[in-house]
Amino acid sequence: MNNHMVFNIFSSILKSPRTGWEVLDKPIGESKSIGGRIIILLSIIAGLLSLGGIVVHHNESANLAFRYFGFTSIKWMLSLYFASYAISKLSKGFKGNLPFDKTLVIVPVSASFLVLFSSLTYLIATAQVILYFLSAVGVVYLYYAFVGLSGVPKERVPGFLLISLLIFALIIFILEMVLVIIFSIPVHL
Repeated sequence: MNNHMVFNIFSSILKSPRTGWEVLDKPIGESKSIGGRIIILLSIIAGLLSLGGIVVHHNESANLAFRYFGFTSIKWMLSLYFASYAISKLSKGFKGNLPFDKTLVIVPVSASFLVLFSSLTYLIATAQVILYFLSAVGVVYLYYAFVGLSGVPKERVPGFLLISLLIFALIIFILEMVLVIIFSIPVHL
């Protein structure tokens, strides 16, 4: 599995949220490898965006900037992985069968908007509301992935989507609370 193939799969899904997910129904190799690469790439990009924003716009020390890099990278890496696992298990409760290897691609691709736009808020603090609003586009991608790949009956997909989003938010919240303590990140309320 080379990076070019991962990029092609990622781009075909982003180009067409309704039909792009069909690429995961074809034998494309190891889906876990694809999902893992996407998670690592997104996590590193998010970490670099936070690092740059802390150094450039907040005039903080390099030490704090690198702690933000670690915090952001690990938060997204673990959040995407744990959410993929939880959503895969949740699909069975909604009379579907979404294998973990497919969920490991679906969740990071759908969440890529949230990961990147929320990390951009470190660089463009004045556009926070707009960036968070734009990150909601990922919900559309997640919906179409669930409709096409989850095996969940169509009338149950909205409930499955809502519970999945709540689980993802809870995972992010818990990881942020733990990682803030580990990385000694200042919390501004």
